[in-house]
This record gives sequence, structure tokens and C-alpha cells, in this order.
Amino acid sequence: MTYQIDSINLAINKKQITPTLIELDLEFINTYCHYYLNREFPEPRPPIHFDLDHALSLTIKDLSLPVLLAHVGKQQGLVRLEDSEENNYVIIDGNHRLLAARRLNQPLKAYVLIENMLVAYEIEEG
Repeated sequence: MTYQIDSINLAINKKQITPTLIELDLEFINTYCHYYLNREFPEPRPPIHFDLDHALSLTIKDLSLPVLLAHVGKQQGLVRLEDSEENNYVIIDGNHRLLAARRLNQPLKAYVLIENMLVAYEIEEG
């Protein structure tokens, strides 16, 4: 599924949707980057596309915008949060910031969006 990221961020800023704000610690960031954003990691790995040059250009200031984590259903995601034993989430915005946070050794904030918050922002693929 693809989402209207700018519209989601605008809705958060206008408080039209109120996702939970969490902190992604360095352990989470390092693990995620190792398994999902490491282009040298053997296949199969999910097809997550990112511009490495852009990620390398980011600074600590760029890390102020939280990552967007979307709940996509039971065992349908790549990411597991501390309160769950299942991978129910995907990162829909912030892979560049995750790589920069790893490089800069900085934690990062993330908004956790549940499914009903995302329906209005889904882009039909096809």
C-alpha cells in the first residue's frame, strides 16, 4: 500500500489525526537498518528503495521530523514494537532519516499510526 505522506504529516500538524509519538532507540535503528536497508544483506530482503546519497546528506537537524510507522495488520509488516510479539508495522516515511540516525548515532521519534487513521490517505495501486 502507498500513502499520501505530505497529507498525513499535515493532518498530524493540524491535529486532525493524533498518532502516538514514540522514540526509536539505537538498538531498533541499527537492527532495522541492518536487515532492511543494507544493500549488501543477502536476498530475500524487502524491496525498500532509498537514495543513499540523500541519506548521507542529512544532519541532526533533519532528524527532528518523526518517522511514520503504519499498522498494516497482524503479521503483515516488517516491524515489531515492544508491546507486540508480531510484525504488524511498516515504515511508510523515514528510511533516509533512519539511515542518518544510525550514522549520527542518534535516537529518532516516530508516529505510530493505526489502520483507521490511514484509510483516507491510501493511494490505490494499479
